[in-house]
Amino acid sequence: LGNSKQYTALDYFSAVLLCAGAAGYTFGHGNQQGKDAFPGIVLLTISIFCDALVPNLKQKLMEPITDSTSNMPRVGVSASQLMVNVNVVGFSILLVYMIFAGHLVASIQEALTRPRLLFLLTCVGLGQSSAVFAYTRIIQSSGSVVAVTVATLRKVATMILSYLLFPKPILPIHMAALLSVLGGILINTYCEKK
Repeated sequence: LGNSKQYTALDYFSAVLLCAGAAGYTFGHGNQQGKDAFPGIVLLTISIFCDALVPNLKQKLMEPITDSTSNMPRVGVSASQLMVNVNVVGFSILLVYMIFAGHLVASIQEALTRPRLLFLLTCVGLGQSSAVFAYTRIIQSSGSVVAVTVATLRKVATMILSYLLFPKPILPIHMAALLSVLGGILINTYCEKK
């Protein structure tokens, strides 16, 4: 998906183990009433596809390119430029949606009447922008594959923390998911050392 690096079968197997492990943690939670899970599966599939595509596109944007008119190499966009550009586009889309949906004025009024909400939203925004900047820097310095691996491991760490902080039953599939993640990490480490 936009990445010119060649990968071995072990690299792909490692990625499959990491994804399967991350998915395994979700079994046995959420919809316990047997309702149709198809929309959730579709959204999860779209999310996985975007998780694979977006870092590769970002990496391509940050790579040096050759200007076709002068045949001179040009530097790609920096991580900071990319982050600002992506956030401006996202903000613009959200602003247009809020205006047309009629939520903008109510949201501004709510934030002004509840200063704590405004403070908390500002803290969330700063935290997320720091995370996005760090993720973009990982893409720039180590490549999209490493960034996706780090993001997957972050999700797994979040799931493990949720089990520790908010106890819930641990099913055999959760243990298999943990072993799958560990196997994926070990295989990935072995492939990196070769």
